[in-house]
Amino acid sequence: MGTEPWQHPLWRMAEAYGARCCARCEDSVTHVVACARGTDKTLWAAQHGRAVVTPAWCVRRCHLSAHLSAACILCAGRCVAGD
Repeated sequence: MGTEPWQHPLWRMAEAYGARCCARCEDSVTHVVACARGTDKTLWAAQHGRAVVTPAWCVRRCHLSAHLSAACILCAGRCVAGD
């Protein structure tokens, strides 16, 4: 992909609506944004009791003007938004 995660439009939109995004799994993470199940990040989320959400969930929350107060991890690679 060649783009830094924080340059992704989804990352920027989430931060604009109040999320604190990070690229690593850490204690402060409350939600993991992922395009597919079974990735290292989604497995980490399951092991640590964190919510896994789709890119479409983030977009819907922003379009509903809901405040995203949770930290997010952006899924690396190309994402096709969907439920």
